[in-house]
Amino acid sequence: MTTTMTTTADDRFEERVRDLEADIASVCGVLNAAAGRLVELVADALDGELWNGWGIHSATHWLGWQAGMSRSRAAGLVKLAERRAELPSAVAALVAGELSADAAVAIARRAPAAYEASITDQAKVLTIGQLGKVLAGYHYDDETEEARPKPREDERSVSSGVDDVGWWGTIRLPAEEGQVVEQAWKAAQEDLYEAERADTPEGQAPRPVTLADAVVGVAESFLRSGEAAHPGSDRYQVLLHLEAPAGDPADGPGILSGHLGPPLPDAARRLLLCDCTLTPVWEREGTPISLGRKARALSRRLRRVVEHRDQGCRVPGCGRQRGIHLHHIVHWEDGGATDTGNPTSCQAALHWSSVDLRFH
Repeated sequence: MTTTMTTTADDRFEERVRDLEADIASVCGVLNAAAGRLVELVADALDGELWNGWGIHSATHWLGWQAGMSRSRAAGLVKLAERRAELPSAVAALVAGELSADAAVAIARRAPAAYEASITDQAKVLTIGQLGKVLAGYHYDDETEEARPKPREDERSVSSGVDDVGWWGTIRLPAEEGQVVEQAWKAAQEDLYEAERADTPEGQAPRPVTLADAVVGVAESFLRSGEAAHPGSDRYQVLLHLEAPAGDPADGPGILSGHLGPPLPDAARRLLLCDCTLTPVWEREGTPISLGRKARALSRRLRRVVEHRDQGCRVPGCGRQRGIHLHHIVHWEDGGATDTGNPTSCQAALHWSSVDLRFH
């Protein structure tokens, strides 16, 4: 009797998945082993203070420069190198390619030395999120170096930057201060949601309010209060730089860049130039030679007139009355006037990124 085995499309698909997963595991093993070797090299640099050169602030600074990696990743590998004698199982697993660098760094940052072997065994089969929950359950012995109070400066840092997606920020704070920040964000999120719900027409669902909205809301609220709200407080202003083309304005709209940052998208430039304060800087052969007077901005009086006239967002079908910004129908850079006939009310969070306003 002959039995014929047939291969179905599902079988072939599952085989491809298994092959792909095996290849990924193989590549990750190589990456893990390479990270382990890097930790060994960092350990050599720490032992001999080989990192301590002119202008280098720390081993983390040096590694970030040498390896082209972020500060947080460099700090994690330095931490692992510093604790390598206390964490032999984690370091050995990393060098063998059995443990990821992220998992090894998490162990280095939180695991008590007495439990590192068992934690390493668990880490080999856990996700990074699961490992974090496991590590949160461990406490240092009061007599160990890890348990001794650290300078608060070591626990507090902020870094930020701009990439192809947008602005990013990373914050590290002591746990108790972090809870304060989180509570402020949550309170702002709830307030913004209640305002959004009150402004949403009956029968429609309010726009979701995220923690990202709350972070921006907290910043805007602070800038609207105290000295930061005064027109003369230049040190609280967000600075952008517009490089206008020489010669005929029809040759191009110019380039708007963040202060010490990259150029902004064309859509952002057109919107921001509609409501801002401009200070001309005259240059000769690339050298600034004169500062012009501050020019044009939507005055408070004009804002009140337009807001009273529009009674909310003018985008058809919207009508929201909160989170309103004034927007030029004809962009300022296109010759649009800053008077009552051109600015109109717009709910910024909903429409600025997706709608090119046209009113007739």
